[in-house]
Amino acid sequence: MADAINNTLEEKAKRPNLLTAACILSCIGSGWGFLSGIVLLFNARAQVVSVNDMKDIVYSVDFYKKMGSKTSVQDAMNMADRMTEAFTAWKLYIIALVAIISSVLGLMGALRMFNLNKKGFKFYTYGILLSGITLFLLYGFSQTITMGMLALNGLISLFVMFGSSEMLAHAISVAFVSTWGIFILLYWRYQKIME
Repeated sequence: MADAINNTLEEKAKRPNLLTAACILSCIGSGWGFLSGIVLLFNARAQVVSVNDMKDIVYSVDFYKKMGSKTSVQDAMNMADRMTEAFTAWKLYIIALVAIISSVLGLMGALRMFNLNKKGFKFYTYGILLSGITLFLLYGFSQTITMGMLALNGLISLFVMFGSSEMLAHAISVAFVSTWGIFILLYWRYQKIME
């Protein structure tokens, strides 16, 4: 019994606290991505209907009266058009499947790195790359890639319910890509202590 406790304490001493925290956060993020992918898989058609309903509202006369300014109405119409293009059912199904697969890879990677296994870095990185490459293939390197980031991270409903701005969409995309980069660099840094 004492040997088991000593082995556990030695394992914990070998793994830095920052690596432990990053692995736990990655597991939480991967779990969120997995659940978002499952929900999106079953609600893709409903999301398409929500986006189309939002477009109808934006193009209505009442919306124009409430907004007042032609510039903000035009911006809203442009965003509604981009969202309608970006959130087709087949794209959402692909994004949902990729979110599920990349989340499983990320979770497997984080758990392996938590156990100081070097192969976990590859799993985690492949999961991140799968997400990014899929979004690039679906949307290209344009403004609508932000729509894919929102879909991948389960944030479509947020934008449909509360309205959206292009700047906020870009900010969310940059935040997610930056976070992915920081975690990959962090895990890469700790590869030397992994077996």
